[in-house]
Amino acid sequence: MFKFLHKLADRMQLLGMQQNEIARVDGISLATIRLKQKQVFQKTLEESLRLIRKHDPRRYARLIKHFRWIFNSPLRKGMEAMFCSSTQSCVIDFHWLPGADHDLMAAFYACILVHESTHAIIESRGIQYRGEERRRIEGLCFAEQNRFAARLSAAEPDKYPARLLHINFDDTFWKSFYLGRVTRGMSKLSRLVAKAKAERAACSEPRGSGSVSGRASEARGR
Repeated sequence: MFKFLHKLADRMQLLGMQQNEIARVDGISLATIRLKQKQVFQKTLEESLRLIRKHDPRRYARLIKHFRWIFNSPLRKGMEAMFCSSTQSCVIDFHWLPGADHDLMAAFYACILVHESTHAIIESRGIQYRGEERRRIEGLCFAEQNRFAARLSAAEPDKYPARLLHINFDDTFWKSFYLGRVTRGMSKLSRLVAKAKAERAACSEPRGSGSVSGRASEARGR
């Protein structure tokens, strides 16, 4: 019964991707069921793939080996991305962070693609994601994600600041797996972007402002 339901779900997902394909990059199809996000999703993910291809050909080769689809679709609450081996798809619940620019979002999703392609490689070797293996697997995936982020930051630190892209792996993370694999990463990035925006606003205010809001902004900047 469960096998039948899984096969049915895979067929429905594959049909949804085929009907909503918007572009192809090196054999990987991009698809989205969110029509309002079509252009921004395509532009962002094409740039994400370009970044991996340019800065890390080895990881890019592994990605195109295991991915046939990158699919923008809602996931259950708390999840941001996941790899589905049965359809060779990386499903992304695509969001744009307030205050983030195109370079940052493309870099962030490039890191997510590296993370999920690492899951694909591990799964292809017969290592199952369950029990205590979850912690070890997530540690490996975050390590690969951060190594790639470090490459981007080293190449263009102004565009891809390390303090925004590096996500520390938390030992408690794997225990809350069903809240989403990369939710903590997205949440941290969102907080850091908001903080950077507040700091820029504080720096742009006239010096010597005696208002309460002026003093509060300066305090945040410090």
